[in-house]
Amino acid sequence: MESMDNVREQFAALERQTEQLKHQTQALARQARWWRGIACGLGLLGLVSLAPPSQAADFACPAGDVACLIDAINQANANGEANTITLAAGTYTLTATDNVTDGANGLPSVTSTLTIRGAEETTTILERATTAPGFRPLHVAGPGILTLERLTIRGGIGGVISLFSTAGGGILSRGTLTLIHSTVADNRVPGPSGGSGGGIYNTGTLTLTHSSLVRNEVNGVFAAGGGGVANVGTLTLTHSSLAQNVVNGVFSTRGGSIDNLGTLTLTNSTIADNTSIGIMNFDGVLILLNSTLAHNVRGGIDTSGTSTVTLQNTILALTETESDCQGSITSLGNNVLGDPTGCDITLLDSDLTGDPGLDTFTDDGTPGNGHFPLLPTSQVIDAGNDAACPPTDQLGQPRVGPCDIGAIEFQGGAPVAAPRGPQGPR
Repeated sequence: MESMDNVREQFAALERQTEQLKHQTQALARQARWWRGIACGLGLLGLVSLAPPSQAADFACPAGDVACLIDAINQANANGEANTITLAAGTYTLTATDNVTDGANGLPSVTSTLTIRGAEETTTILERATTAPGFRPLHVAGPGILTLERLTIRGGIGGVISLFSTAGGGILSRGTLTLIHSTVADNRVPGPSGGSGGGIYNTGTLTLTHSSLVRNEVNGVFAAGGGGVANVGTLTLTHSSLAQNVVNGVFSTRGGSIDNLGTLTLTNSTIADNTSIGIMNFDGVLILLNSTLAHNVRGGIDTSGTSTVTLQNTILALTETESDCQGSITSLGNNVLGDPTGCDITLLDSDLTGDPGLDTFTDDGTPGNGHFPLLPTSQVIDAGNDAACPPTDQLGQPRVGPCDIGAIEFQGGAPVAAPRGPQGPR
């Protein structure tokens, strides 16, 4: 019996040890599961941190490297961030169509936020080769936000945007487009049907600052107009110049410089020597402050439909073949109208008529420089409204009170453009 009791005690002790080992094993298993969970979490965190984030990029292209520019635009569109492409000084000659969005385009349509920055507008040129098929260099899609700095865009040919319409010789924008210290020159929209926007066609938001549109043209039997720019959206011009833009239409005489069906604001800008009308404003809103429209072939402003036009501190004169304005115009005072006989306008006591006293049109090729200096005997000197005048004129020269009417402030000698900072004259 005693031996059996010993056996039972040994079995009981063994069971107690087994139970303790079981509890210890369960505790170790729980600890192992906990550590495995921590390790898994750290592993996932590591994978997330190692995944390449979508981020903005700065691209740089050597002189004339079109393939680099095309690749950079495609990468910028793909990453969805705000990107910058810096172009070395040189001529970037496009020889083939990249896509056919709103007609043929030489570069990929811009769908992201992008800045393309040149070394200098006179040395960084984006052009269509003269032997290439017809296409415009640039297109901005609806979501695109494109800023061009210190570039020249030239030689483009507008494409078909509807059955009987071609548009946008240099640039067509349905998004947001800003030009700073840039020139759009020698682009055209061909016939034989209607066309518009020899330089730029805009249905979105377009801003030109210290920039020029020159020698662009629209051709065709039913040419719509806007040799320089056709605006169906919002257009703002400051410190800019539009000159020698042309509309060649058998049955059309619409704006040789600007065709406006949207909202257009001009400040410290000059519109000169355009064929046919300086601004054609059809069902649009037009606001001019301290600007000069002169020597346009068939009128300074032609407004019709439900349009509204307001002028202040502005010169509208010296049209070559017709009256300086046609249609209903509102004066806010301190304007010079050379020949107001075609206008429905109530002149205020501060408004002047007759010869404004402009010297010969001059343009040194700097974007936004094209202007009429004032003769020392000009009646516009000291005749502006100081409360409305901007602090500087078109060239960045200070306005001294009382300020002068028009885009240029008389300095007592030949006007000299102020030194430039990144966004304009300092």
